[in-house]
Amino acid sequence: MAFALEAALFSTLAVLLPHYEAEFGMSTFGSGVLAACYTAGMVGATFLAGLWSIPRFGARSTALVGCVLLALASLAFGIAGSVVTLDAARTVQGVGAGLLWCSLLQWLIQTSPPGARGASLGAAFGAAVFGTAAGPLLGTASQAIGTTTVFVVVAIVVLAYAVLLARTPTPPAAPEDDAVPRLRLPADPQLRWIAALGLVPPVLIAAVITLVPLQLVARGASEAGVDVALLVGALLSAGCFAWAGRIADRRGHLAPLVFGLLVCVVTLLSMAVAGSPLGLAIAFVLFEGIGLSFYWVPLIGLFSERAEVAGMSAGAIALALNLTFTTASTVGPPLLTWIEQTSTEAAPYLVMAAATLLSLAAVGLRRGLASGPAPSGEPGRLGPAVDG
Repeated sequence: MAFALEAALFSTLAVLLPHYEAEFGMSTFGSGVLAACYTAGMVGATFLAGLWSIPRFGARSTALVGCVLLALASLAFGIAGSVVTLDAARTVQGVGAGLLWCSLLQWLIQTSPPGARGASLGAAFGAAVFGTAAGPLLGTASQAIGTTTVFVVVAIVVLAYAVLLARTPTPPAAPEDDAVPRLRLPADPQLRWIAALGLVPPVLIAAVITLVPLQLVARGASEAGVDVALLVGALLSAGCFAWAGRIADRRGHLAPLVFGLLVCVVTLLSMAVAGSPLGLAIAFVLFEGIGLSFYWVPLIGLFSERAEVAGMSAGAIALALNLTFTTASTVGPPLLTWIEQTSTEAAPYLVMAAATLLSLAAVGLRRGLASGPAPSGEPGRLGPAVDG
């Protein structure tokens, strides 16, 4: 539930951006900055949660503080009357979300066995993506009945979840000798390669979900049409995230990873050349619903399993995953919107397609990148066909 709630708040901005651009005269770059404020707040909060709050006060207490901050910042966002206020409220929302995500992700990793972790993480991230389906509806409701009313309701829902969370039994404590995660990854070349590849998917989704609504409106799509595109993509990806995790657990990570990379390349190139709102919307739905899920989920499962083999604790794994997501998501929107503003609408999609092709090439070179002996079927390997 928490992942869905947070994701709804994240994605609601995609529909509200055209409204804020018109009301406050924001440029495309300004929209990218506003989109990045949320994940910028998450970066700082992830460090705070992983290195200080969770080891000292526990995952549940940290999550509760995150809920309170998320609720209060949502109220402020609803009554904001300037770009500066919007940016500030959005940043605090990100802080609350970072505390919530880091604590609950550690909780999930601690309670999921490696053999089923892909399905567990896929289900969690699928719930988060499903939550993005509520985001466009929140944006539409905000324009219909006012942002203040909608975000008051959001704050109440977040606080109600905090009450439920307060009654939930705490997860098992981490070992005392590994209570405070180290920031440095173990000296495992394959693990570091997987971490580097994991930077690409959050850049893609954060940039695309910022660019596509604006371009759909510019090409004549109605706000309802934008809502439908975002909603269908989120619903499709919710199922595909869980499906991709189950496939990775049963058959290895390589096949779904390569499939997702290929779909991402094709759909990103399709978005670059799409000449109509319908063509752009279809390419976006396939990218978010199929390509991204089969690309991202195997990498998440692969990283968590390999990291555990390398001796990382659940807290360290959660911290690393959150930092990867938040850092990449912070950089993605302003960078890609700047590329669009200084060149053409197609340019950011071509850049993202090139980055995805490089990732595909890196997967093809995985034998050279992975060093050290590893038994067949060892957690963290790409699949049973890779024996070293």
